[in-house]
Amino acid sequence: MTRFDTQPQIQKLPVRATTDLTGNIYGKLKVLGFYGVVSRHYKWVCLCECGRYSCPYGFQLVAGKSKSCGCVAAEKSKRLWELGGDDAKRLREYRSINSKNASHRQSKSPLYRVWTDMRKRCLNEKSKWYNAYGGRGITISSGWDKFENFLRDMEKGYSKGLSLGRVDNNKCYSKENCRWETASQQQRNKTNTTFLDVGGRILSLQDAAEEYGLSAGCIRYRLSAGWSIDKALNTKSERA
Repeated sequence: MTRFDTQPQIQKLPVRATTDLTGNIYGKLKVLGFYGVVSRHYKWVCLCECGRYSCPYGFQLVAGKSKSCGCVAAEKSKRLWELGGDDAKRLREYRSINSKNASHRQSKSPLYRVWTDMRKRCLNEKSKWYNAYGGRGITISSGWDKFENFLRDMEKGYSKGLSLGRVDNNKCYSKENCRWETASQQQRNKTNTTFLDVGGRILSLQDAAEEYGLSAGCIRYRLSAGWSIDKALNTKSERA
């Protein structure tokens, strides 16, 4: 909530208003008058017991969601910080992360999104990808707990459209095991990639599709229909 050291201007309450909150007290807030309409909701000028002003929505005041100008939460954070404990630790970590984001100024960059997505896959059990990564033991090197280290190690070679891949799909995310890959390289590196024995050569389904001028879906369909690998690859597609 925005706090003010000087009183915001009070406006005349519209005739259509059904409730005038002026003079009411909600927690530490005393309503001084009508402030204005924002997003079709009324806001009110309030004086807090601490001496500062704020302009909360009327429905927040009535519901008991706005009881101070924000000074109560600020004081609670201060006390937690001084006393220590789990809540204080989380508060410090939160502020530390925000401070780091401000320092590297990359929080909206593609590389920062890559880093956060990597951490979600490996660390967040609620992520839909967790079972395929963290759930099967894929970890992140300790140095990459900090975005600055990840940026230093992986910024070189990155360009739009590339994805973060691992050389060994069963090992952790680290500088030594990671590289930037195209979409087709990512497909080849998946744990469920299909490999074919083509005349003694082992090719991924994607590689075989590119070499024989077919789609991977076409080859997969033919093989599921009982075609031999040789027939599936060497029969010209009717759509070609």
